[in-house]
Amino acid sequence: MVTVREHLARCSLCREHLRVLAEVWKPQHAMERLEPPAFLWTKLQARIAGYERRQRVLFNTGVRLAPMVRPAFYVVLFIVVLIAGNRFGTVPGSVASRNVEQIAKEEAAQLFYLEALEPIPPESIGKILILTAD
Repeated sequence: MVTVREHLARCSLCREHLRVLAEVWKPQHAMERLEPPAFLWTKLQARIAGYERRQRVLFNTGVRLAPMVRPAFYVVLFIVVLIAGNRFGTVPGSVASRNVEQIAKEEAAQLFYLEALEPIPPESIGKILILTAD
């Protein structure tokens, strides 16, 4: 603290800064206290009470409707799951009736690109090009 006082005694710039700060922090510059209007608390209490009444009504309505809504929700959920299971659980007739060997051949042809080795159908443009090239 002694070094600060010694510095202030020698440095006029720091003394000026200290004077400005002391002026700003004086109690006389404090804001005066404003008193709220007399009716403010009454209006605030009325608004809080109205909000609490609305919340109570909504909560009570929800409590009364919950026993009716919950079973309806489960019925709708059951129907949706039933329809989805029926929709995604069925196998198309063409796939179910096909021969397992035929399915295996098609998968192997797709896997090894064997469709390129199949004979050219007579109605294709490839067949016409081969015939004209000869």
